[in-house]
Amino acid sequence: PAPELIVDEPVTDPVPVPAPAPVPAVALPPALIDRVRALADEHRSATGHPADPEAVRARLGLPPSMTASVAAHL
Repeated sequence: PAPELIVDEPVTDPVPVPAPAPVPAVALPPALIDRVRALADEHRSATGHPADPEAVRARLGLPPSMTASVAAHL
């Protein structure tokens, strides 16, 4: 019998899958932006550390979906 031929298939690099687009932040009213910044300033003055967006959002009583919007203004 004839020897079996082994054919190597060309190696192709995997095509990168694009990352999903980030969820756009919800626009905050100017008065709320001022309050976000005031809370962040108070936190930094009291602790010496930047405010956590999640904590500022919770302190303002905003829903979790607003964390990115709060973070954009810190």
